[in-house]
Amino acid sequence: MYEVTVSALRKEQHLLEHIKREAVPAIAEMDGIFTEMSDESRSYFSAACSDTYRFQLRRLLSGSIAETIALGYKNIFVRNCLHVNKGNFLQNVLINTMCVFDKTYDQQIVSKIIDVDKPVFIDGYCNFRLQPLKKKWKEIANLVAENNYILQDKQLILEFLQYLLESVYSRAEQLTVTLDKDAFMLYDGQGKVLTSCSTLAQNPTVEEEAAVNVLLLKPAKLNVYFDKQPSEDFCTVMQMFRCRFVQTQ
Repeated sequence: MYEVTVSALRKEQHLLEHIKREAVPAIAEMDGIFTEMSDESRSYFSAACSDTYRFQLRRLLSGSIAETIALGYKNIFVRNCLHVNKGNFLQNVLINTMCVFDKTYDQQIVSKIIDVDKPVFIDGYCNFRLQPLKKKWKEIANLVAENNYILQDKQLILEFLQYLLESVYSRAEQLTVTLDKDAFMLYDGQGKVLTSCSTLAQNPTVEEEAAVNVLLLKPAKLNVYFDKQPSEDFCTVMQMFRCRFVQTQ
């Protein structure tokens, strides 16, 4: 029997929840088992399978943990640097976008360090094994922190988002977003459903997650379908593109 245990601080339990969501369907296919437990300060997730599936479970959890640290923990770290906890819509979109933009590189670095053959304490890895990467995250946060008035000015946030957009190429000629209070969907120009990216921020709104995904894809043309009028700030971010709004009811 092969077993992996992952732990996070209780206050950062959303990181562990992401790992669980990613892992549980695959664990079931492996005829494996999982357990959860918590104490006053920490939460734990353990998964086990027969040795036949050892490699698959190790690869699955290593990738999921790396993604969780490269997105979720990075988001916590950058917010602490900027002294922004919950934030308003535009603050959250800016911070979440900054954290997601170079996630592939960060995830590759974390993947080289993760060893799931031993219990994984997410905060322990971040505090003691990822100092060079945290230095890079600190430099990213300093782009805003050194001009702390940016986060207090709507127009400056929009200008900073535009600056970030100019550093990436367009990944969609045409993009359609369908938006309701519980979820959003992304479609390309042929109507094919696109996989969305989660920021792994703590308690993001649907509009915040949708906005970050649109910014990442940088579409040449954008359609937004909604049944309830989106917020003014969401509409403002969408209008950074050639956007058409369509109410469905």
